[in-house]
Amino acid sequence: MATVDVELAYLTNVQLRYRRGEPVLLEANPRPSAGLFHTAFADVNLPWAAIRLLLDQDSGLRNPPRLGACLAVAEAVMAVTPQQEHQLLRTAALVPS
Repeated sequence: MATVDVELAYLTNVQLRYRRGEPVLLEANPRPSAGLFHTAFADVNLPWAAIRLLLDQDSGLRNPPRLGACLAVAEAVMAVTPQQEHQLLRTAALVPS
């Protein structure tokens, strides 16, 4: 298996897939993944650890993560339809100027 050093640090989103039993790099992004909030359920604050690592060269992570938590993430699917003119006026009245 070949390795590549892309010199990404801190919160980086790396996606891999296995092909014939070997990991294959799909993409590496120098930003956190959208699912980063899941780490909070393990009592790990990765954004804060990344900032500490950047500023103090120490992540501050001392306790092992809490494993075994069960969680569900729900997303809503909504129809997007054109609004009637009276709905737009009523919505505009709710927005402070």
